[in-house]
Amino acid sequence: VIRCTDICIDQSLQLSSDQDDQKDLTERNINLEEELEKCWSWVGELADLAKVHVKHAAEYHNFYYTANNLNEELTTRKKHIMTQLDKANYELTRLERNNTLENAIKQAKSMKYIITDSLKKMSHLWDEVQSLGVKSRSVVPVFLRSQESPVPLEGRMLADYETQEISLKAGDSVLIHDSTDRLQWHIECNGNEAFIPAICVWIPSPDSESVEVAVVVRSKLMKV
Repeated sequence: VIRCTDICIDQSLQLSSDQDDQKDLTERNINLEEELEKCWSWVGELADLAKVHVKHAAEYHNFYYTANNLNEELTTRKKHIMTQLDKANYELTRLERNNTLENAIKQAKSMKYIITDSLKKMSHLWDEVQSLGVKSRSVVPVFLRSQESPVPLEGRMLADYETQEISLKAGDSVLIHDSTDRLQWHIECNGNEAFIPAICVWIPSPDSESVEVAVVVRSKLMKV
């Protein structure tokens, strides 16, 4: 992003200082002000599109980071509960040898603490897992942008784009035939095919793999 910004600034400075070309155009009565404005407007629009893709990438990373953390926490929590129960059983066996009211009270307090603590932490984990399930349905499958698909993918236009071959509006659904080139994709819309900038297209959610991950984490929670 920083590199792109630097390139834009350098290009602006270079074009602004090129007096010979400016003089030549003036002498030939050529005014490119409108075209120049369109050009920089397109650059600004590309920057806005890049922000959308960065947002999708951040949400994808955040989802899997959370899912991995929950998976590890569930494993740790299960081990902790089993350890606590083993200790409680050992203490129960020891106290049974000296069956007194005082020992019975100690035993009850110990079990109460284990159950209360476990329920509190499991309740928190349940909320986290439920939230993960909701997020999974909105995760954008950004990994599909960098790998070849055996079948055409459904895409959605993020911006208007028009050439001699095709006219597209933001929100239009397209079929992505080839996304192997990171810069230009081969798409189809209403029977018309064209190569358009990849940045103009996003692959909508849900990501089936993210949904499956959330289901697996929830199943693990139910088994704890």
